[in-house]
Amino acid sequence: MHEDGYYLDEHSKAIFGDLIKFILDITKSGKEEKLLRPLPSMALICTVYGPLKMFAKMMGEGELLYSLELEEELADSFWNAIRWLDCSPGR
Repeated sequence: MHEDGYYLDEHSKAIFGDLIKFILDITKSGKEEKLLRPLPSMALICTVYGPLKMFAKMMGEGELLYSLELEEELADSFWNAIRWLDCSPGR
């Protein structure tokens, strides 16, 4: 992931590690409460982190223009990608 960037010092890497741990704790809790899909936590993170990184790159390059509407749609799309939807009969 991002923590291997040559431009990061040990402090930056530690901060990034803390962020990943924080997100892993959230995904664990979300899966236990059946709010997030029952996938490995790193898979859930990658499902959102990869596309988010690409959107940021495209916006930085001017290929995609930011708008509040786009932000809201992206947030909704990311949540739909990882949200647990119980499709069992009777629901």
